[in-house]
Amino acid sequence: MARTTEVFGIDEAGRGVAVGFLGLAIGNRVLVFVLYKKEAARVETMLQKRGWKVVSIHGDKAQHARTKALSLFKEGSCPLMIATDVAARGLDIPDVEVVINYSFPLTTEDYVLQ
Repeated sequence: MARTTEVFGIDEAGRGVAVGFLGLAIGNRVLVFVLYKKEAARVETMLQKRGWKVVSIHGDKAQHARTKALSLFKEGSCPLMIATDVAARGLDIPDVEVVINYSFPLTTEDYVLQ
């Protein structure tokens, strides 16, 4: 499978532009990485208010909530998942078509999807 990586620099005032890229991902499974747990919850809430079907996984969620979110994402009933790098580490998620790094990682290896 060929991968294409594009990097767009977006300042804090332009974060809405990153959300605009989600429109390109309609019909695809999209994984959005964020740096912090609170940021994951904030982005999930923001996208839900805009009408997106979205779930998140991060360290502040109970294990059963993370498991349910991952299941909904994998089966495709919720095609958009927000995740911190620590929560997503080691997960096997097939058929992810789009990966968005909403906030830049502290180390780039953290956000490389295998």
